[in-house]
Parts: sequence; structure tokens; C-alpha cells
Amino acid sequence: MKPTGAELLLMRAVLSLLALAAASALGRDFHVDPRLGDDRANGLAASITGTNGPVKTIARGLKLAGPGDTVHLAPAVFKESAVFYNRRGEPGRPITLDGHGATLDGSEPLDPAQWREPAPGLFACTNLLRLDDAVIGRWFFLWNGRMNHMGRTAKGPSAPLKPPGELRPGEWTFVKDPSRKLPNSLQVFGAFYT
Repeated sequence: MKPTGAELLLMRAVLSLLALAAASALGRDFHVDPRLGDDRANGLAASITGTNGPVKTIARGLKLAGPGDTVHLAPAVFKESAVFYNRRGEPGRPITLDGHGATLDGSEPLDPAQWREPAPGLFACTNLLRLDDAVIGRWFFLWNGRMNHMGRTAKGPSAPLKPPGELRPGEWTFVKDPSRKLPNSLQVFGAFYT
């Protein structure tokens, strides 16, 4: 017996729904490219093809992703972090961030104009960024490609920072300024010295 037009239409609809369910079970691929991307794009292609194209930021790619999805980063330098805020996978269906050789660079270059010389060979800056004790505990300077934490660590006890007058070349310290403390705030004010 030959199916009627209505039966063929129903079979096509069922097959389409099954294909859609299978595709969503496998997860989607989102693409992020800081050079070609646009956060108004849907992220469903690595290059711009019609209405599909990569998003610009990791934050947007992760916001689009759900359980079982993979966010692919272009092999580029990203000036941002990868934060899975309010995003989570499910058992057997994680959200995957695939770096493909990308570099996440959260460093900030120093602006020489913000530094003053309070003593010969000693430089100070009071305006690097918003700080709290946890950030200072993880802070480091990168000089000649090498990190200098000054013996500090985010895990376990840290060595106390030196007073500015005891610094040697290639060392740094931070001195808090309690007079600038904000009420009910963890924000710390002070000066970095090197």
C-alpha cells in the first residue's frame, strides 16, 4: 500500500524531529575568533558563511553553550579569561572549551606615565587596578619573560613582602594605604614599588 500525502508529511516531520533530537544529544559546536568574530553572530561556524559566523569573545561563546556543546577557540591570543559563570554541563554531557592552541592572556602592560620615582632607582604606582588581599596574594610581575611572585602564593602561607627600601633590582612590593580604605569594602589601596 502506498502512503498518502498526509502520511508522507507526518513521516517527514517525525524524521526531522528525530534528526533534531539526535543533533542536540550530540551537542553543538560554537566558534570564537577575536579577529573575525562578532558577538551578534550565532557562533555556529568558524568563518563567516551567510548568517553563521564566529563570536568575538569567549564570554559570548560560553553563554551560548549548553550541556554537550563544545566551544572552539581560534588559535589566537585572547585578552580575556574563560569563566563558566552560571554554565554547567550534565553527567555525560559536559560543556567543553577546546583551545586549539589559543593563548589566554590576562596580563596588563604597565603604563610608564603612572609610575613616579620617590627615591633614586625606586619606582611606585598607585593605580594598577582594583585590588583586594586575594588578588595581591596571586599578583606577579613579568620581567624578561619570567614571573616574579616575590615568594607569594594563593595556596598556603606566603612570604611577607619586603619594605620598599630593601628591594633589589628585579623585586617588587606592595604597601597598603589604610587611610584610603572604603567602609564595608574588601578593596585595598596602596602602592606597588619596584
